[in-house]
Amino acid sequence: MASQGTRQSVNIYTLLTTGDNWEFQGPDGTVSVKVQQRMRSNGGDTCCTAGLCHMGIVLQPSFLVYVSRSGGCSLRP
Repeated sequence: MASQGTRQSVNIYTLLTTGDNWEFQGPDGTVSVKVQQRMRSNGGDTCCTAGLCHMGIVLQPSFLVYVSRSGGCSLRP
C-alpha cells in the first residue's frame, strides 16, 4: 500500500496492540506500515460502522467484525 504511493482513509481501533503501525504478512515476511488516521475509536462497532459507511479502511480483531443486516454488506477479517 505505502510502497505504491496510495493514500487511503484509515480508522484506527485504539485497542489494537500495534497502534499506528499496521502489520501484514507478505511473501517476504512481515511488513509494517505506519498509518495516519482519519478517526480513532476504542469501540469496535464504531470502527465497523465507519468502514461500512465508506469512511476508510479498518483493521481490528476478527471477533469485532460483523455482517451488517441493514445493508447486506460484510466485512472480512
